[in-house]
Amino acid sequence: MNSPITHLIPCRDGVDDGSVAQLSAAVARIDAAARHLQSQQFMALVAQEVQGAVRQALSPWADRRALADYLHTSVSEVDRAHAAGIIQSHPRNSAPLFEKSAVDAVIRAGKWRKLA
Repeated sequence: MNSPITHLIPCRDGVDDGSVAQLSAAVARIDAAARHLQSQQFMALVAQEVQGAVRQALSPWADRRALADYLHTSVSEVDRAHAAGIIQSHPRNSAPLFEKSAVDAVIRAGKWRKLA
């Protein structure tokens, strides 16, 4: 049993080489994942995603998915309210864009109850 983890197995009685190989492979995958999490590329990806989330949170506008997230509801619920004329949208290309403050006003007026 020559493996970097054999010293971690206190009692090797009944532990076959295949099990040690599986454990070694798992340790190698964990080590590779840890190196990836510490890489500049991963950190840049995290920073990019955080910036996008902050931009979306601070924007007065939302697409269907972002509005559903903002309201803690489903996209289909947003679609139903939009189709019923309860909430209004502004066209952007071929997708609707919603003004968050206008949707908030509709909810405050009791015209649409957002789901929790």
